[in-house]
Amino acid sequence: MTSTASCRKCGTPLPEPSIGRPRTFCGVGCRRAAEREVRRLDNSIAELEGRQLSHQESAAFGNGTPAHHEAKIAHLQFAITAAEARMSALLDGGDDDA
Repeated sequence: MTSTASCRKCGTPLPEPSIGRPRTFCGVGCRRAAEREVRRLDNSIAELEGRQLSHQESAAFGNGTPAHHEAKIAHLQFAITAAEARMSALLDGGDDDA
C-alpha cells in the first residue's frame, strides 16, 4: 500500500501494519463511536424514508399542493443521500474497490 490510511471516525493517520489487515479505526473509542453513529444513521434514514413515502402518498392522493410535496420530497432525498454517504464512509471507508 502506498496511501496512508486514516481513522474512519476521527481522521487520525493510521500506521500500516507489517502483517495482518489494515486498521480502520485508531482505537476502541472511535470504533464504538462509529458503531453508535451507524445505528443513529440507520434510524434516521428509516425515519426520512417514511416521511418521504408519506409525502409521495399525499401527493398521489391530491392532498396539498404538488409543488410543496415535490420540494419536500427533494429535500428528504437530499438528506437520505447525505446520511447514506456518511454511513458508507464509516462502513466501507468510501472505497470503491472494497
